[in-house]
Amino acid sequence: LLLKQAIDRLRDPAMACLSSVHVELQGMVESCVKTELDAYPVLAAAVQDHTFAFLQEAVAPAEHMIRSLVDCHRSYINMSHPQF
Repeated sequence: LLLKQAIDRLRDPAMACLSSVHVELQGMVESCVKTELDAYPVLAAAVQDHTFAFLQEAVAPAEHMIRSLVDCHRSYINMSHPQF
């Protein structure tokens, strides 16, 4: 019971990590677009918009994967392990 609760507490930090990675990737896109495509503002805007949309589409599957991984670890606790 305590171990399952401890595993459940991993869900929120994992989701926070996902959010942090998403924000960092958006910052990297902005930085790259500003430095590499500064001479082409229309292209820069299109690349940034499409990349942000792509990153946003990836959030839901990533959240689902995090939930699934936590649920898998929660459902299988190896009590026969010698260190348990």
